Amino acid sequence: MSEAITGSRLPSKKQVLCNLFYYQRVKKLSVRDSAKLVAQHVISLWKKTKVPCIQEIHVIDEIVKCHAEWRKVTKNVKKRSSAQTGKEEEYKKSLDGLFDIAKQSAFDAMATSRDRAVLEDRLFLISQREKRQGYISVDYEDVAVQTRKVSKEHSANRRKLQAAEMQGKLGKLSYSKSLF
Repeated sequence: MSEAITGSRLPSKKQVLCNLFYYQRVKKLSVRDSAKLVAQHVISLWKKTKVPCIQEIHVIDEIVKCHAEWRKVTKNVKKRSSAQTGKEEEYKKSLDGLFDIAKQSAFDAMATSRDRAVLEDRLFLISQREKRQGYISVDYEDVAVQTRKVSKEHSANRRKLQAAEMQGKLGKLSYSKSLF
């Protein structure tokens, strides 16, 4: 149990549940409140991949559903029947799977795109869904492009502000001359 989901992969169901239990047991929050905090962590990790995700409220619902599934499996943990043991084993295997919050429509749209970066993101998502291979990393080219874009926007805003200030000064100057 820990406060943050760590690692350079998208989170598994097990990591999400561990994080949920941390907030529930250590921070003494309700399931829903814990799910809200975990959803924020999960969404921040998914945003790094640039894969469009479902809305936060739906992520919270998915986390609560995972918790309900865990409760259902652990409900009869003291009964050591073969059916119960089978359910537990199946559940343990499912915990290593990806906690998937990608939009299905976005995944389909990614398939039709010809952009190299979008195709790489789609392949990454496929590898995470199947074998949990691949890691989240920083695309330095994209970071450079975004940095230049923000820099240009700041420069443009600064020029607009200076122009507005100059226009204001010229307006005051012409107004003062008209008084004489």
